[in-house]
Amino acid sequence: DCQHQSDRVLADREDLKIAQARIRARNVVIATGPFQHPIVPGYSHAVPASICQIDATCYRNPQQLPPGTVLVVGSGNSGCQIADELLRSGRQVFLAVSRHSRVPRRYRGQDLIWWYEKLGRFDVTIDSFPNRRHPPSVILTGMDGGYDLDPRRLGVEGATLLGRLVGIADGTAMFADDAMETLAAADKSYAGFLEAADHLAATDAMQSELDQQDRSLPPLTLQVESMRALKLSQENVRTIIWASGYGYNYGWVNLKIIDANGAPVQQRGVTACQGVYFLGLHWMQTFRSAVLSFVGRDAAYIADHIESLAPI
Repeated sequence: DCQHQSDRVLADREDLKIAQARIRARNVVIATGPFQHPIVPGYSHAVPASICQIDATCYRNPQQLPPGTVLVVGSGNSGCQIADELLRSGRQVFLAVSRHSRVPRRYRGQDLIWWYEKLGRFDVTIDSFPNRRHPPSVILTGMDGGYDLDPRRLGVEGATLLGRLVGIADGTAMFADDAMETLAAADKSYAGFLEAADHLAATDAMQSELDQQDRSLPPLTLQVESMRALKLSQENVRTIIWASGYGYNYGWVNLKIIDANGAPVQQRGVTACQGVYFLGLHWMQTFRSAVLSFVGRDAAYIADHIESLAPI
């Protein structure tokens, strides 16, 4: 079974039961990660039995899949990276596009991570966005040292781009007519990044750190034909890979700190239940929060909070 389930435990404010033991602690930090349960839509049950279905957590390589065309649902990092590898292996790929941000991996001689640090993008807080709704995922790959990767580029390289998958019935997959709209929104994020980077590059402090001549980025032009329905057997689709996101799996936390959608109710990891904290959530405080290299800042904040409440 490729959908790994967390061991079920019973928790209250100071007790944690694991296997045959019980741990008592004044403080508990839940740091089980932000991507716990693959989201697979209910209409996946309508997929014909002849078609292999797996989610992104089960994918390993193209060789594990049966021969034929692959439909990848979702264009976050998992979906784009899988679609990229499938294309390189010679597979025909359909990609159902979802919200994403498009950025260059390198610009003016520096990696995207360098730019995000210099532009302060890592320090933007979740509270600065309306209704705390953070921007969509930035698509990255580290393959071969890292290169540009996004749905538009995958389309240029041979993938057939489709809109958001909205249902499956009678062997036919149905899509929203929103692929071009989604790509246009990602293009806007791309242009916004270049504008901010060029503005920073023009400052005196950056003159020696950046390649002032390296600004040539080949334009990507791609017209996506509207395809509202895809007859799976007719297109020889033999595999569907669900890369449609992840949800939380906190059914084992028997405390009133989980909302109706299963997400933790917290402010920078601090909950309304004294002594219980979260760490490593996606956009818990900033984009850094779920990145292993940067999670230390949130950890230090929680440690300071715990220390401030320690009895004298």
